[in-house]
Amino acid sequence: MKVAYGSVPDDLLRRGDIEIVVPENDVELANYYRSLDVLVAPGHIQLGAFHYPVLEGMACGIPVVHTGYSPGTKENSWIVPIKDPAAIARSVERILATRRDGDTARLTAAARASTEYGWPHVARLWLPILLGQG
Repeated sequence: MKVAYGSVPDDLLRRGDIEIVVPENDVELANYYRSLDVLVAPGHIQLGAFHYPVLEGMACGIPVVHTGYSPGTKENSWIVPIKDPAAIARSVERILATRRDGDTARLTAAARASTEYGWPHVARLWLPILLGQG
């Protein structure tokens, strides 16, 4: 398991199967996301709020399991109940099995959703406003 920027209890770190990754720039952060099989973002506060790791994982083409953060939806990611490790595990198992079969519908939807937040799209929306035409 890879944990970015995370604080992991010492007893879990001693097991030896958890890697703490601290990306130092955008390239390293993107490489971190791309190194994952699945990104899990199981927060339990501010559900419905925009969550950068969810967007960044989606933009890097990684399946994302989360507890209800934007821009994730049931069409572009896997949403699980809060504080339900069994649901997270089932989702991860399902994703890993599905990826072997080549089903990419949610990843394609995630890529479309993530482009809504890319600079080319955002600039097209804001430029008329900034120029007084919107």
